[in-house]
Order: sequence, then structure tokens, then C-alpha cells
Amino acid sequence: MSQKYTNNRGMSSSLQDAIIAFASEYDKVGWKSVTTLIDAPRAKLLAERHGNEVIEDVADLIWIFFGNMGHLIAERNAAPGAMAEQRFTELVLGKAISFKPDLLLPIENSPGCWSLHDFKVTSVYVLKSAVNTGKAKIEWERQLNIYAYLLGLVGIKVTEIKLEILGRDWRRSESLREHNYPPSQFHALPVRIWDKEEVKTYLEERIELYKACEDLPDDELPLCSQEERWADPNRWAVCKKTAKVGVSGYKKALPKAASFASRTEALTFLSARTDYQDLEVEFRRGQSRRCEDYCSVSSFCSQFREQIKPAF
Repeated sequence: MSQKYTNNRGMSSSLQDAIIAFASEYDKVGWKSVTTLIDAPRAKLLAERHGNEVIEDVADLIWIFFGNMGHLIAERNAAPGAMAEQRFTELVLGKAISFKPDLLLPIENSPGCWSLHDFKVTSVYVLKSAVNTGKAKIEWERQLNIYAYLLGLVGIKVTEIKLEILGRDWRRSESLREHNYPPSQFHALPVRIWDKEEVKTYLEERIELYKACEDLPDDELPLCSQEERWADPNRWAVCKKTAKVGVSGYKKALPKAASFASRTEALTFLSARTDYQDLEVEFRRGQSRRCEDYCSVSSFCSQFREQIKPAF
């Protein structure tokens, strides 16, 4: 049974059907796709097991749809000799691993060598990080290096990897006002190519991890890491004991005492105050943004229920 969708905002049937078609086609080839393997087993396997119980509104998938449209336009306008949006499946450790590079371009004056390009439509926050640090998100680097490795297994030698990043919420006014704001909504970023053994080891470890998880009950799946949860670090604050709890669920912290990296740091600050007897240290759990705002199967996740949003 397929996933269920709603259309609560009056979207036309043609746009609605196009969005659903894209969502239904995504990552359904082979045993696992590369994008699945680099992600959290708990999140991905819960989605596989409970996808037919999830209900999403088509309007919440609009940016995924726009990203896919961009891929289609690029495919239709690919240069002669290029390979665009071509699906591959390769056996690794007896499992069919699927992947679909956005664009492969032959490198001029380098016969047999290819440049792998990947298009990302993302937030300006991510775009800013790429521009200012010169580094790709680690999950993107992993994804593209696995692509390059698997392409090599079928005789396509990748000697260059580039990300083409588009910031969907970029604003020209901000680029004129902020010194570290991206000067353009587009940025091309070269990606570090890993040693083949490094990629092989990482890929095989991920396959073994997913194989080990296949028969585990939902509640025994490996917990999602802080990185996988897009989580802020936990913090500690120093507050007055008599302070009232605000809408955030926490008390108002003293000035410069809202974000200590450890309880020890918070206690050191507290003990140096003359009014220390009237103060206390308050633990503030880091927000897991993916779990709380983006994960469609959080209601089936014991980690979410017990650790991230426990019912008090």
C-alpha cells in the first residue's frame, strides 16, 4: 500500500499529481539507494515500514518538487556527450545499490575522464556555509564519493566532483547589507575526492549496518546520532530559583548565563556569584530539528517519544 497524501490548501490536481508522482518514484530501485545508505537506519527503515501509515500534505513537498523540476530541465539541456539523470544499479556485498547522478560531463582534453556534477536546492544558511568555508556538507561529500566509486566499477572514471548549489531563500537586499552573506544565490563548489579504499570501506560498513538492522524491531533500531537528528548541542543555564517558566519551557537565564557547554561551566559561574544560594543550574536539551520539524515517522520512533519529546 502506498503513502497517503492530502491537499488541504486547494492545489490544482495537475500540480498535486505531479508532486505525488515525483514523491512516489524517489529512491525505489534496488535493495537500497546510496542516499538511503548514507542516512540514519532508524529514520529510513521506519519510513519503509510505516510509509503507508504516513499522511503528508502535498504543499509540504513543494520544494522537493521544485528541486526535481530543476533536475529535469538540466537533463533536457545536457550538452552533447553528457549523461544526465541516468539510473545505475551495482552489486556490492551481494546487494543491489542504486544511484542516479545528476550530471556527468566528459572532461575536455582528458579522454576517458568525467566530471560528476550534483545540483542542490537548499537554504541560504547552507549556501552561506559552503561559500564561507569552501566545504560541502559531509553527507553530500559521502554521497558523491560513493557515486564516483560505483561509477568506477562500471568503467566510468570520475576525476572531478562539483556541487552546484542554489539558495532558495537568498535575498539580494541581504547580500548588500551583510558582509558574509552569499553574493549570489548560486555557488559552484569542488568536492574532495576520497581514496578508493576509504570509500569502499565506508560503503561496505553502511551496507553491513543496514543488513544488521533489517530484522530488528522498531524500538531496537540504532538511535539516530546528533548529526543525523540535525541537533543543537545540549546546554546549561543559570537562573534564579524563583524565576517563572516561560513559553519556551525554560526559566529566564541570568545575563550571559544562558548557554554553557557543560554543567561544570554553569556551576563555576554560579559559585562565583554572591547570590549563589538563590540560583540554580537548568538543563536545556538541544533541539533536534529534523525529528521535531521534518521527520514524517517520528510518531513511530521510540527515540523521539522517550528522549526528544517525552510526555511529562
